[in-house]
Amino acid sequence: MHLLEQYAISCGVKIQSPHVETLYYPIPFDKYIVLHSSSGMPAKNYDYYRDVIDLLRPYLEENDIHIVQLGSPEDTPIPHCYFMGGKTNLNQSFYILQNCLLLLGNDSFSSHVAGGFDRKIVSLYSNLFKECCQPYWGRSENQTLLQADRKGEKPSFASQELDKVVNRIQPEAIGRAVLDLLGINHTLASYNTLYTGPDYHQSAVEVVPDFFVDNFFPNDQGINLRLDYNFNLDIASRWAFNYKTHLILDDPVDPKYFNVFKNNLVKISLTIKPDTPPEYLSLLKGLGCAVELSAPSNGDISSLRSNFLDWEIDEDTPFDKKSLDSTSEICNNTKYQSSKTLFSKNKAYSSKASWVKNQEKSPDESIIDTPDFWNESRYFRIYNP
Repeated sequence: MHLLEQYAISCGVKIQSPHVETLYYPIPFDKYIVLHSSSGMPAKNYDYYRDVIDLLRPYLEENDIHIVQLGSPEDTPIPHCYFMGGKTNLNQSFYILQNCLLLLGNDSFSSHVAGGFDRKIVSLYSNLFKECCQPYWGRSENQTLLQADRKGEKPSFASQELDKVVNRIQPEAIGRAVLDLLGINHTLASYNTLYTGPDYHQSAVEVVPDFFVDNFFPNDQGINLRLDYNFNLDIASRWAFNYKTHLILDDPVDPKYFNVFKNNLVKISLTIKPDTPPEYLSLLKGLGCAVELSAPSNGDISSLRSNFLDWEIDEDTPFDKKSLDSTSEICNNTKYQSSKTLFSKNKAYSSKASWVKNQEKSPDESIIDTPDFWNESRYFRIYNP
């Protein structure tokens, strides 16, 4: 039973077609679709809209169709969208929905409003049964309602999920649904996501301390400083003095450098070795930031844990190609996108493997079949275009 029907029974009233008051808002486009990327439940919020927009953009631009992003000021602006978060009241939002070509978004109030206007809708469902909360109004042929694969399990009904089920919907499935409803020919039928890493939804900025440029990042940007890739403390100090820093290292740092940038230290990740002095760990603990210790899985980690009983030491187990479920579909044409950007000598790279090969970051990069590449694949989406 639909929730609206349950409400009607509980209240003893009949369901009628809604009347929605709208208020004019000037949109600088004649043709646009609306993206509503948020909802009242974090479990509903899809994390890969950036990828969906990247797939849609060439087709929409060819047809002079723009993307308007509605939502709250706290929403993350999606690149290449006209961000309207917090700039409209409800009635103005209703006006924008009434005049859009299509609404794309999570299960939220906007899908019900768009249904009332009989707009075209692509909506995502995961933590609730689609049949209970889908748009009640509007023609079914104008609506594509994508239900995430729950692998035979019932919905969680939870407002938050540790492993968000909605993220199992592939970007290309959403892109195909949008373009099909808009009547736009496309070539996404053969596009196939093979693997999405568990950390792909989190952007990461890494810096190799082999260069320094003033104001290279915004002031509030946090960085992962890779001293394990290039142990240059003088350059590293300049980065850490200017930005909130996660320091990644496999050799001890002279304590005098900590006096320069300790106020910006957020976390230190240290690969511990048998000859690491215990007093050095005490020094790190006194800096007032989080300290994470790890050791290679191919070493004697049991002995290290015995030597450092007061510390938790994580086992650093490399991720390899065999860990992926769909290795049989990987071919010479397989591409990847990375949520990680590694900066070195004023150039940007998508991974350590591309940095080693001096292949700068670009759209639709080919995979690199090396251990370094697969070890970082938790940050990748791997696909056949």
